Amino acid sequence: MLFPKAYTESIRARLPLLPSDRISSLVTQGVSQKSAELIAKNESLANLLSEIGAIDASLIAHAANLLVNKKISSRESASTIVDTIRRSNSSRISDPSVLEPIVDKVIKDNKQVVFEYQSGKLGVLGYLMSFVMKETSGKADAKIASELLKKKLK
Repeated sequence: MLFPKAYTESIRARLPLLPSDRISSLVTQGVSQKSAELIAKNESLANLLSEIGAIDASLIAHAANLLVNKKISSRESASTIVDTIRRSNSSRISDPSVLEPIVDKVIKDNKQVVFEYQSGKLGVLGYLMSFVMKETSGKADAKIASELLKKKLK
């Protein structure tokens, strides 16, 4: 028995994603591989992230990180989680002119680590980033702060 292609496609669209497909989808949206694997194993987390993505797809990676690390309860509604993330993002320090003096101070105070970075030990960048985050009480935009650090360490 043959079914029309439109019919089979409509059924396929209603089927849940396979775990490997869900992992791939999450990773392409910025979720770490490890977090994506944990989420794919937990159907309620996966469904919650899908709801968050329907509200604001740009927040999926951040929401996944918070949920996996239990910084936000998975019992919260998707809209509550989105609101919480949006509020926390609004207090981020993303102005390079504000971050630059902080980055300069971190570099000045950690000469040995800077030397290690410049000698090819790139992994210490995270160590320097931890001081930037400490100086800003965790409010520095990590991407911008990291770019500033890399630029100044060249």
